[in-house]
Amino acid sequence: PAHSMISDIFKPEQRATALSLYSMGLYVGILGGFMLGGWVGQYYGWRMAFMVVGLPGVLLAVLVMLTVKEPSRGWSENIAVSDEPPPPFQEVLNLLWSRKAFRHLAFACGLQAMASYSLASWLPSFFLRSTDITIGELGTWLGLAAGIGGGLGTLCGGLLSDRMGQKDPRWYLWIPAIGLLAALPITLYILAFADLMLALMLNFASIFLGSMYLGPVIATTHSMVGVRMRALASAMLFFVLNLVGLGMGPTLVGILSDAMAGTYGIASLGYALLIVATGATLLACTHYLLATRYLKSDLANAPA
Repeated sequence: PAHSMISDIFKPEQRATALSLYSMGLYVGILGGFMLGGWVGQYYGWRMAFMVVGLPGVLLAVLVMLTVKEPSRGWSENIAVSDEPPPPFQEVLNLLWSRKAFRHLAFACGLQAMASYSLASWLPSFFLRSTDITIGELGTWLGLAAGIGGGLGTLCGGLLSDRMGQKDPRWYLWIPAIGLLAALPITLYILAFADLMLALMLNFASIFLGSMYLGPVIATTHSMVGVRMRALASAMLFFVLNLVGLGMGPTLVGILSDAMAGTYGIASLGYALLIVATGATLLACTHYLLATRYLKSDLANAPA
C-alpha cells in the first residue's frame, strides 16, 4: 500500500527516487537492529534483543495509522479514478503474467534478494566462526555497512534511474544489474578474506552496489499497470522476491553448508555462501537483461 500511495503522489519521472527514499527505511532499520540487537544480545541475550528491537515498530504503526492520510488515486498523473471497486486479483495477475518484462524483472529481483538475504543472514555466523570478534563489535560493523551502504545505495539507484531513465527506460533495469554485477567480486573477496578489518570495510561497498534495485524495479512495475492495480502489483513483486530470496536463499546456504561440513569443516559456510551468491547474481543479471528486451513494448501497452 505504501508503494501505491507514493506513486499517487510522485510523477513517473520522480517515482524511483521517491520509492528509494522510502526503501531506505529498510536499511536504517537494519542499522538499528544490528547495532542495538548486537550489544543487547551480547549482554542480555538474544530474546531480549528481539524485544528491544521489535516493540518500537508496533508503536510506530499506531502513530502512522492515526496521522497519515491516504492520497487520491492517480493524483500525480491527473487521472480521474472512479469509485468502483479495484480490479480483482485474477485480472491483475493475468495482466502482469502477460508482461514478459515483469516476469523476468520479478525473477531478477527474487534472485538478487536470494544473494542479499543469504549474505545478510549468514555473514554474522561466518565472521563469528572464523574470527574472535565479539557479537557487539560485529553487530556494529554490519549495522553500519547495511545502514549507510545500503541506504546510500538505495538512494543512488533511484536517483540514477530517474535521471538516466528519461533517455531510455531500460536504465531502470540496467542500473540494478550493473550494481549487482559490480558487487560480486567484492563479495567473493569478503568470503575469502585474509584481513578481517578490510573484509568488514569492503562490506560497505558490496551492500552499496547490491542495494540499488528496489526503487527502480518498483517504479517500473507500477508503470506497467493501471492506477488501481499498483498495491497488488507491488505485493505480487514482493511475493516473488521474498519467496525466492528470503524463502530459498538462507535455507539453501544452510543445506549446502551442512552437506559440505564433513569435507570442509567450518569453512563450509563460506563455500556455501560463495556458491549461492555467485549463482544467484549471474542469474539475476541475466533476467534483468532479458527484461529490457520487452520493457518498451510492455510500458507502451500499460493501462491507465
